[in-house]
Amino acid sequence: DGFAYSGVPYRDQLPSLERAAAEGVAVVLASRGRGGRIPVVDDDAFVRGDNLSAQKARVLLSVALTTTTDREKIQRIFSEY
Repeated sequence: DGFAYSGVPYRDQLPSLERAAAEGVAVVLASRGRGGRIPVVDDDAFVRGDNLSAQKARVLLSVALTTTTDREKIQRIFSEY
């Protein structure tokens, strides 16, 4: 079972998040806990927030979306910053 604070979607949320990502929505997984990393997984549709809090990931996603909607490019931005 997933834990929402760890950056792992709850099993009931996963199908909707996967569907949204498949339709081109940038879905970022980030930790809501007291830190921790959300490692990059190359073969899924989600952007991984790495060590950013959910709040910081939201800001970075907003900035990233001003230049691209491509998941790989957004992941690269998250990996750099």
